[in-house]
Amino acid sequence: MNQFCFAGKVAALPTLSTAPQGWKTGTVLLDVQRPFANGRGDFESDLLPVEVWRGSAETLAHCVKIGSWITVRGRVASRMVDSGNGTEIPVLSLVAEKVEYLH
Repeated sequence: MNQFCFAGKVAALPTLSTAPQGWKTGTVLLDVQRPFANGRGDFESDLLPVEVWRGSAETLAHCVKIGSWITVRGRVASRMVDSGNGTEIPVLSLVAEKVEYLH
């Protein structure tokens, strides 16, 4: 099963653009706290870029601000990209399938 589920704070305003097919697409940077403390007792967090598509991308771009709490459920997608020296490397993307807004 290829699924992830995050709850986090919006760390940067979402981008919004149009894909070649005409669909809206965007990326939101989420600040997601780790579920365990480090050696100093602090809970660190990860900044995770999440791709959002179509109507969800438009809604997200208009409804959140920095610091807004959202949950995202989705899948991990992989593709091969040229590394610039003639070899291809795998790149992973987090693709949202459901976004919920927390108050």
